[in-house]
Amino acid sequence: MAQSVLAHLTAITREVRSRAGRWFDIRLRPYRTVDDKIDGVVITFVDITNRKAWESRQALLLGELTHRVKNTLAVVQSIAHLSLRDAKSAKGFVAQFDDRLSALAKSHSLLVESDWAGADLGTLVSHQLDPYVGREPGRLRVEGEALSLSPDLASPFGLILHELATNAAKYGALSQPDGKLSLSWTTARSAHPEIYLEGAAWAASQEA
Repeated sequence: MAQSVLAHLTAITREVRSRAGRWFDIRLRPYRTVDDKIDGVVITFVDITNRKAWESRQALLLGELTHRVKNTLAVVQSIAHLSLRDAKSAKGFVAQFDDRLSALAKSHSLLVESDWAGADLGTLVSHQLDPYVGREPGRLRVEGEALSLSPDLASPFGLILHELATNAAKYGALSQPDGKLSLSWTTARSAHPEIYLEGAAWAASQEA
């Protein structure tokens, strides 16, 4: 590079990594004397290790953000199709679409609080079902081990809980004044972990 600078009298800049793992910005330019004569090459090393680490982190965050946005838009698209299929009128479509978006927002809120590390299943269940229980928390019983759902699972799982709660409120035990709901889960430890969700609903007059 020094020979090229002397031959063409043009500065050169390169980014290189040392054997120790640090990054440097190397700048080579002709050295001119006070008489405007070329008398060698000036080489400057600027440590840019911190900048390269920041750039790497930014690229990682951008990739993760792109992945999350794509997943979220796919879920919203599914919500729109499902709401359109179930609705009997434009007003009904808007109501169902709003409710499902609200359920999705609750899942996302939990993920944001955890810095997108995951959502606690018990907390997710409470967030989705508490609105249907109202001021009678005794109508809902939740049992299960502490379990964190990955971001890819938390959003659709929240929507599943929302749909189950909506049906229970319209047609099931929660539609009865004395209706109660029990929800529990267990996990299977294997190469591909599985979650087993079990629910029970009952009223004073009947069980379901």
